Amino acid sequence: MVISVLFFTSLASAINFDFSSPESVKPNQNFSVKIIPNGSFKGVYDVKIFVNKPTKEYSEIYTESGWKSTANYLREVFPGQAEFILIAHIPAKTNVCVRLRDSSNDKINEICKSILVTTNVSPTSNQIPNSNISTQYPNNSSPLTGKITLNPEKAPNTQNTVTTTQEQIRKWIPYVFGFICLLIIIFLVLRKL
Repeated sequence: MVISVLFFTSLASAINFDFSSPESVKPNQNFSVKIIPNGSFKGVYDVKIFVNKPTKEYSEIYTESGWKSTANYLREVFPGQAEFILIAHIPAKTNVCVRLRDSSNDKINEICKSILVTTNVSPTSNQIPNSNISTQYPNNSSPLTGKITLNPEKAPNTQNTVTTTQEQIRKWIPYVFGFICLLIIIFLVLRKL
């Protein structure tokens, strides 16, 4: 009963949106992703946009403080900001994904679309016409500059994991169920004595 209530509650409050992005891009070249709300949005949302996997090796997103890994959410930026600039690093036929997370209750909705990251972009690709997007890196910084180290020393895993309240509830449900079953068994044993 509790599980079905949680399931239907999460379905009823899904975030309804779409996004536009080019069908193909060149590696290490800026492209734009625009989030399009379907209906009204109540509250503020965290945004995570990535190509293929949410790691810096595959793609980066530009923020006010420079290029950042797509592994982390941009906190409380939507609907205030709806257009984001990304760079894809590895050529492949893959997906670009947008995740919106409700800042107040950690509900997440994700939409992915196909994208081709290739060195030869066809002129018929569905590029977003926007003169504000430059092909140069801001502040003359490039994610490909710097020292390359083969077989680097493994750094300790310092990645912070965020657990939503819904995940915590799901984690504790088997323990609560087991505890209730144990109480019922104890009650039945004591009743027979």
